[in-house]
Amino acid sequence: MPFWFYLKDLMPLLATIPLAVAVIWIGNRWLRLRHGDAEGQAEIADLRNEVDALRHELAEMQERLDFAERLLKGLREAHSELPRSS
Repeated sequence: MPFWFYLKDLMPLLATIPLAVAVIWIGNRWLRLRHGDAEGQAEIADLRNEVDALRHELAEMQERLDFAERLLKGLREAHSELPRSS
């Protein structure tokens, strides 16, 4: 009998090898992301610092916008109370 005749008994086992490799690879990636290596943790810390800086800049811009809106509103009210020249 040819050797591939015996492979039919091993086919279910051989079919699970790619699945097992994929599960191991995904588990490895998940563990790295979950616990992280030093490089990954440093990158995450840098990104968090950058997000905090962007939040601070956004808060400053909002304060400046609020000030400009109040200033314009005050100017409009002041000009509306002035008598009109003819």
